[in-house]
Amino acid sequence: MHLLTLVDPNVLMDELLSLRPISRVMQAAVYRNYGLRANALPISFDMGGWDHLSLISSIGPRVKELSRLGITTGPAVLVEDPGVLSNTVSLLLAGSGVQLVIVPNRKDAFRWLESPDGTQILTVAIPPGGTPQELGFTQTRGEMTARIEGWLTTSPHFLHSAYEQSVALVLNSIAGDELSAIHAAVSDWNTRFAYPSFRVDDVDGILGSLQLARGAAVPVTKPEPTRRSSIPSSLQLRDWNRQRSTADAARTDHMLGIFAGLMQPGAADLTSITSQISAIVPGTVVFNPSPFYRSGFVRLFDGNERVVTNIPGLGYAYFPDDSKAETGKWTATGQLDEVQGQRMRVRLDTVSGAIRSLTDRSDGRELVRDDSAGLNAVDAARLDGIASWRLPNIATRLEAQRWSPGRGPWKTTVTAYDRLPWIDIENDAASNGDQSLTYRFGFAVPDPLVSWEVPLGQEQSGTPVVGLEHLRWVRLAGDWNAILFRGFDAPLASVDAAGTVTSHAPAGLARYRLGLQSHDDSPDLPWQFGWATIPFETARLEPGNGGPLPTFGAFLEIDRVGVAVLGLVPTFEEGALILYLQELLGVPRDVSVSWGLIRFGVAQLVDFLERPSGEPLRPRNGTVTVPIAARGVTAVRLAALEPNLD
Repeated sequence: MHLLTLVDPNVLMDELLSLRPISRVMQAAVYRNYGLRANALPISFDMGGWDHLSLISSIGPRVKELSRLGITTGPAVLVEDPGVLSNTVSLLLAGSGVQLVIVPNRKDAFRWLESPDGTQILTVAIPPGGTPQELGFTQTRGEMTARIEGWLTTSPHFLHSAYEQSVALVLNSIAGDELSAIHAAVSDWNTRFAYPSFRVDDVDGILGSLQLARGAAVPVTKPEPTRRSSIPSSLQLRDWNRQRSTADAARTDHMLGIFAGLMQPGAADLTSITSQISAIVPGTVVFNPSPFYRSGFVRLFDGNERVVTNIPGLGYAYFPDDSKAETGKWTATGQLDEVQGQRMRVRLDTVSGAIRSLTDRSDGRELVRDDSAGLNAVDAARLDGIASWRLPNIATRLEAQRWSPGRGPWKTTVTAYDRLPWIDIENDAASNGDQSLTYRFGFAVPDPLVSWEVPLGQEQSGTPVVGLEHLRWVRLAGDWNAILFRGFDAPLASVDAAGTVTSHAPAGLARYRLGLQSHDDSPDLPWQFGWATIPFETARLEPGNGGPLPTFGAFLEIDRVGVAVLGLVPTFEEGALILYLQELLGVPRDVSVSWGLIRFGVAQLVDFLERPSGEPLRPRNGTVTVPIAARGVTAVRLAALEPNLD
């Protein structure tokens, strides 16, 4: 019998913080002696609005505080709701060093949970009655003996035919005064009985005890894609958007703060970095917080709106003011219903205002299904007016005034870019209630294979897919190419067998981006497409005495083919950061991480709780090679940081 004590880290830390410092240290030592561990997973695990790093950090702050008191997480966690064991959560657990997941009241006793990167975690069911309180640990000797005997001899869990020997897990999830009584009862039990005996905090012993009988096998589960069973309200969707926007901003601030602090102690933003760039002409510095080289539409500080090209991932580029050019202005071109961009041609329906035609300019293929209401369609909508605008050499825009019953008037804006391969759609619709608004996109992709980005990975399914919650992109793959779809403010959608995407958006602003992926395009284009929707960060550069920084550069150089940098996060230790890498294409490999504008002297693989994993990586010529599993997420601690100004 194995006694595991897993306590919610928030509750435990609050208890310890209520004590005076000396008492806090003493109480932590008592808990360590009893084998108490912090449960890595939070009690509430609704991931609506979460991003990659916010998911990883969900197990972090209080656990890290406890670790400084010597109380750490172990290789076991308790999951109160088995429904949360998705691909995303299995990766989170594996990356946190978890080997055993305890699931209450499940029918089968043991099951392997396989993560997308191939890691397997054993899930173990605790039958009813398996707590110290229910088993009489705080009662008399006789009562405790009777309860344990009844538990071991009547529960189907311990009669499981797949094992040579049964393993009983007793789970305690509370600390406080009862803990000493529980462990006194365990000690007393072991002095009275040679078998069965209790072992405390021995997960390795549990795993070692589960020897398979001849011919038996523990079933393996690959989690099904996570679905939403109900449509969130407009308010919930706005909350999700706010959370993700906050997460994006925090990710950007972390990266800028790390480099700014290296350049100038106390500095923390792009403006302070900009002041160190050597330039003799005023201009704009554009920072790209995405992992990939990127081009995009941005307003510069000289007033020009333009497409900036090839900004390095996790890096910046400087654009001088153009004193000879007039500030670009949108000018009316007449009431047209058709515009074209670099890759697609768009035509609006003159009755409803939806997109009636979306054509791939490379081969003339129509992307809107004939029998659908079009793209960005709303039931019973009508077009009240249309205007066309042109920004010379940059983009063309259609503004459609629309109306529908129950929604009233709203404006749809469609923008096509001369040198960008996607189109942007913006709906601005008010609503009197809190019900989410629906927009339908009838794509000409029958029976698509649907995949979509989620925190720490992607999900994939055939149609119909109901209630998918995407992070930055949805991909509808047909037999000839794929549609790429992004709902900035509308992360919940469904896809039917005909290829129609039904998107649920909050009242007010609902933005979409549509793109294409052909056979000749990069296989990681969906991620590049999705990350390209994160806003650039800009800062004004006024020429000074000339600083040490170049006008173009990336913080780190990563072998980025099919690999994304999820973020650079500062550690508690000054002068160190954690680099999170994600493998996108399902190919295990070694990834090169090299000096860019940041020089590092030490590299160490760590888990998601920043604990060392394996031997340190030694930089050679400014480069370390980081192993990463297919579809895996790897964390690397980089230390001895300094600016690389050579």
